[in-house]
Amino acid sequence: MDKVKIMRDEEIAEFCSAQREIQDRLLKEGNFIDLMKAIDYRNSTLAANLAATKPGIIGVEARNSASRLWVAILPETGGKIVRIQFWGKNGFNAHACYNTAEQALREIVRQGFIYPDPGSLGRMAATKAFIDGNRLIEEMHRRLAGDAA
Repeated sequence: MDKVKIMRDEEIAEFCSAQREIQDRLLKEGNFIDLMKAIDYRNSTLAANLAATKPGIIGVEARNSASRLWVAILPETGGKIVRIQFWGKNGFNAHACYNTAEQALREIVRQGFIYPDPGSLGRMAATKAFIDGNRLIEEMHRRLAGDAA
């Protein structure tokens, strides 16, 4: 099996721009069947690019174009489903669970997390802002649960 060449950020941006032009033209023409095919092609190409950054999909890390949010596909407790974990510079901020890693991968691409960023969780988790943000959220959860010390 041939190794997939991972697109760099500039190549991803160029690919998305070209695809956007095609999709805009198809939309103006009212060619909705080909528009859906073009969207599927864009998303499957970007998903394959992300998947190529890891052996298997679990552990894929990506960021959005604004570089303010990141995401990783991780195993969920119990191992039967997978988790999409979202974070920013100030810690974790959301997650969602899916039945398969492939579903999770399609969803992160759909949400715009198309730029591979391997190691981003480790880099962020070591920062003071990330640690402090997570502590603040933990304290908030304790207070809401009535467990404040």
